[in-house]
Amino acid sequence: MNWEMIGAVGEILGAAAVIATLAYLSRQIRSSTQATRQAAMQEVLDQSGYFLDVLGSTPETATAWAKGLAGDDSASPAEKVQFRVYAYRWTIIMERFYHMAEAGELDPWIIENNRRIRRDMVAFPGYQAWYEHQGHWHSDGFRAVLEQDMAIGSDAPVASRPTTPEDSSVLSST
Repeated sequence: MNWEMIGAVGEILGAAAVIATLAYLSRQIRSSTQATRQAAMQEVLDQSGYFLDVLGSTPETATAWAKGLAGDDSASPAEKVQFRVYAYRWTIIMERFYHMAEAGELDPWIIENNRRIRRDMVAFPGYQAWYEHQGHWHSDGFRAVLEQDMAIGSDAPVASRPTTPEDSSVLSST
């Protein structure tokens, strides 16, 4: 065996090692990307759950949310403030879902469930009144989606849509 042949074998082995290393790194990156996606999805689901827990935590919070959604004029000043805070927080969570969906970070079932929930909520007159004053706080793309949802309306059957604050309070306990 001469030196040229030994050099050629070394180059072949080196190329094989580079290919094996690239394959390993590709697998690791794919695995890391999947883990990051799952963690982001879990975070936004946790935020949604926490939000619902807060709304259902006391009769007062549930009432403020229900009166606010219904656009109930009998809401006290404190209930109106609570509703504004809840509406903003809910909208931030929905916007996070929107941006994650745009980035391909959410499973299709989460995107579809979020769309249905979002359409039901934005159909309420109290939310629409809130949005009229605070909608400009959100990104252009998300505002376009909300406005389209408002134009389309709720997916819920008409008979099951809450029409009074008392009916709406069911939303805070789900």
